[in-house]
Amino acid sequence: MDFPIPMRCYTCNLPLAGKWLKFLELVKEGRKEDGRAEKGDIMYLTSDMKSPQAEGRALNALGLTRECCRVKLFTHAGV
Repeated sequence: MDFPIPMRCYTCNLPLAGKWLKFLELVKEGRKEDGRAEKGDIMYLTSDMKSPQAEGRALNALGLTRECCRVKLFTHAGV
C-alpha cells in the first residue's frame, strides 16, 4: 500500500502534493531517455557520471531546489 505524499514539506512548508504525479511522470520519461525504462534498473553513482539522473532532472524541472523538499519527494514510499 502506498502512503499519500505529504501535502507540504515538513521543514519549509512548501506545497508538495500537487507535484507528486508530475514528478512520477517526469521520472518515467527520464528513465526511458536514459535507457532504463524498468523500475528495477538501478544506475549507481560513479565518478564518471557527469549529468543528473532522471530523478534529479525531474526535481529540477519542478523547481524544487531546497534539499528538504527534494528528499521528501525522492524518498517517498511510492518511488
